[in-house]
Amino acid sequence: MQHLSIKSGAPPGTLMYLGKEIKDKVRITLIEYNETEFFEKDFYDIQECLTHVQTGMVKWINVDGVHDINIIQQIMG
Repeated sequence: MQHLSIKSGAPPGTLMYLGKEIKDKVRITLIEYNETEFFEKDFYDIQECLTHVQTGMVKWINVDGVHDINIIQQIMG
């Protein structure tokens, strides 16, 4: 018996979440630092997170929960 994936026929690079349905909000943690400063804050909205990004800092955006494809697309630009 042949099993077809729901990914079949989708263009390469198409984002899809194939796991079980999750209703939890995605937690986004912004971590920024340089030689003298450290900043860490949790967000539940990617646009709000991105407004806090500072220049001259090393940035790390951690996403806990990749089930919300819209957030992942916004991060990728």
